Amino acid sequence: MIVTAKIKVRPEVAREAEERLLHLVEMAGTEEGILSYVLHRDMKTPGLFFVYEKYRDKAAFQRHSSMAHVQEAFKWLAPNLAEGPELTMYEQIAAFQA
Repeated sequence: MIVTAKIKVRPEVAREAEERLLHLVEMAGTEEGILSYVLHRDMKTPGLFFVYEKYRDKAAFQRHSSMAHVQEAFKWLAPNLAEGPELTMYEQIAAFQA
């Protein structure tokens, strides 16, 4: 299962948002069933982030979503968003990796 998230926060909180998102990446490395969790920062738009997440299965995603550190991050993010987050779920059908 693949999940992508586009998160845009107000520019004045971009640095703190990045720190909080980096913490999620760090914690993802300790969670069972997360295969990849990659944070990107837009090169032109301060406060715009893109997250690529790959889970072993839907249960791993649900477990991650219920973790206290994820809930805490979204509690902070909610009032600091510049626009609603875009969350999309995919099923991987093919891949090439170098």
